[in-house]
Amino acid sequence: MKRIILVLISLLFIITFFNNCRITKKTIIDDEINFQGSPLVAYGKEIFKRESCANCHTLKIENENSQLFSIDGVGGKYSSEWLFYYLYEPQNLFPESKKNAYKNLFINPLNKEEVLTITNDIEKDKSWVRLLDEAEQIKEELKSQSITIENKEVLALISYIQQIPASKRKIEIDSLRHLKYIKELGLDSTSIIIEIANDEANSKKGEQLFEANCSSCHGMAGQGIIAPNLTDDYWLHGSEKSDIARTIIYGVPKKGMVYCKSELTPREVGELVSFISSIKGTNPENAKEPQGKKE
Repeated sequence: MKRIILVLISLLFIITFFNNCRITKKTIIDDEINFQGSPLVAYGKEIFKRESCANCHTLKIENENSQLFSIDGVGGKYSSEWLFYYLYEPQNLFPESKKNAYKNLFINPLNKEEVLTITNDIEKDKSWVRLLDEAEQIKEELKSQSITIENKEVLALISYIQQIPASKRKIEIDSLRHLKYIKELGLDSTSIIIEIANDEANSKKGEQLFEANCSSCHGMAGQGIIAPNLTDDYWLHGSEKSDIARTIIYGVPKKGMVYCKSELTPREVGELVSFISSIKGTNPENAKEPQGKKE
């Protein structure tokens, strides 16, 4: 009798465990995102599910753990160009990345039948027309960066990722980090950063930070890959140490330059500026063509 009771308790525990796993999984996948009536984003959400992205990613920062990497608030953080290259071959941007490439999405065409099953519009054909219009906007954005692509499913996934908002908890965490940053930095001065940047001895630490945070876009030698070449005399946002610090701290979101005010301390920013200043004029092989004004 006792054995039967133990078996029943064990079965109850197993059922409860798997039910909880299923609920957690559903929460991760179905977190609400304001699609603003976008059929292309809705299509992208289905691709996110279909490709089992939720096995590695969570849309809520509080669910992040050693198995799940949070993409809470990733919308608008990277340019469509950056996402295009990252989804095609992650290791080209992050050599140590274990993420699989999504090359099938660059082959699979946008499927009208798929759109008709996931949209709620009464007039289904209008959803398809609107989706094509949205896809055209992303294609034009990519074309401006010399990327030509037809109506493929990757456009839908890019559209979905670009709409992932920051949760209340993510906004709260970023706000606390920013307040701490401002407190360490000083309210209206970058003197701490510039003082550190002016010390050439800090460039070695800056090089390590550059490799970890910047090399995927700027190249290991600063020669430029997706992002501009940092070794020539041409600059888009200024070559003075204060200009470089400002670009690092606040980023250039429209160009895919992610801000670092919540990720790096003022000292680290100064060390990074020290290194970037030191590579100006090194002109490595295969450097990207000049961009911006000569300084």
